[in-house]
Amino acid sequence: MNSLSLTEIKEVFELNENYQLIRNKSNRTDRIGCVAGCISSKGYDKVSYKGRRYSVHRLIYQLAHNVEWLSEEIQIDHIDENKSNNNPTNLRIATNQENQRNRGKNRNNTVGFKGVCYEKDRRKWKAYIDNGIRKINLGRFNTIEEANDAYVKASELYFGEFSVYEKGFGIQKPSESLFQLDYL
Repeated sequence: MNSLSLTEIKEVFELNENYQLIRNKSNRTDRIGCVAGCISSKGYDKVSYKGRRYSVHRLIYQLAHNVEWLSEEIQIDHIDENKSNNNPTNLRIATNQENQRNRGKNRNNTVGFKGVCYEKDRRKWKAYIDNGIRKINLGRFNTIEEANDAYVKASELYFGEFSVYEKGFGIQKPSESLFQLDYL
């Protein structure tokens, strides 16, 4: 990943009213006034400039927030996890660890809830969370909903605004009647 200065970005690109990156200077594939770039194999919008590829969401963040320079260590997170939603209100600066937290369940998840698994030998649902230092057992529960509620509370406690647990599952916020996680 390479970085451009805000001055370089403004020389070549601008944002339209739909927060799309528009080219000011033409190249082989994009003409002046056209939406710049294409979608990469990983689903991110990319543009080419001077023989290098740049992530559109990083350029849009710089333009919209008037940021002169973004080092390569800084990540720009899509709040709603939608890689094609490059609206500046959906973009935020994040560390790698924060950006990784803002993900849904893993592909190999068979129960449908992040941080929940079924223990066949105990016939209970187990909730757990990885806080970046260690994996914490949140308890065993009779129902998957109770285990998910425990994960949701712990996720909000540890991850704050980067907490993800509802995306794609239709899960509500934790029920108030569930126990307090005072021991975390």
